[in-house]
Amino acid sequence: MPILKIHLLKFFTPDTRLLILVPLEIDPRKLKNIIKQFSPTLIILVDGGTNHLVHLSKKAKLVPIVSVGDGDSSKKHMPRLDILLPVQKDFSDLAFVISAILLKKNNFTAINLMGFINFHQIEQRYDHLLFNIGIVQQLSSKLNFKILMDQRLLFLPAKASTFDYKGLFSVISLTPNNLKLTGKVQYQLKTKTKLAALSSLGLSNIGLGKIDIEVQKSVIIYFAGSNFSSCF
Repeated sequence: MPILKIHLLKFFTPDTRLLILVPLEIDPRKLKNIIKQFSPTLIILVDGGTNHLVHLSKKAKLVPIVSVGDGDSSKKHMPRLDILLPVQKDFSDLAFVISAILLKKNNFTAINLMGFINFHQIEQRYDHLLFNIGIVQQLSSKLNFKILMDQRLLFLPAKASTFDYKGLFSVISLTPNNLKLTGKVQYQLKTKTKLAALSSLGLSNIGLGKIDIEVQKSVIIYFAGSNFSSCF
């Protein structure tokens, strides 16, 4: 799909703050607040993500918006997708977008994703969610900044980072890792500690404010208490 990818790449200008919206239901008020706080310079609607167009304010629509997908989860009354992918393919619509981002990864300064997690929605496809988490984790491992998904998952790069949170959270590593965790947190790891892939060592910690974390490889923070409010 080189030609289709070129159409997407032209939107990736330097210092892009990217908001990606996918099909699951998003509270319009939450979406409005995220856009206000995050100030995206580009919005990508992945397939059924076009369903959220009706909830975007006039101000939000001044930002470049591009829709990508094969149309299988878009409502019929929605406009034709800007970049139409074939239905029969061996990759997901999100994977197409992520592969394009990696071609110009230095042009991005922040990425926020919404419409991936909704445990109250009966149509939640957990296989899709797991694959999406995996592919965003792959992206995170090649970037040097944080990625936020639905204010529940924070993807941290392989370096020292900080985040501010009060409540229950877990540190998840999909690969063998080394972890140091200090600051305002109930259970600290004051020296670098080996962490096996999907180890329960990072399970159920309590954030009490500003938390310092250092990892050898990228990790995922799951916020089990309240949503993570920062949009960095």
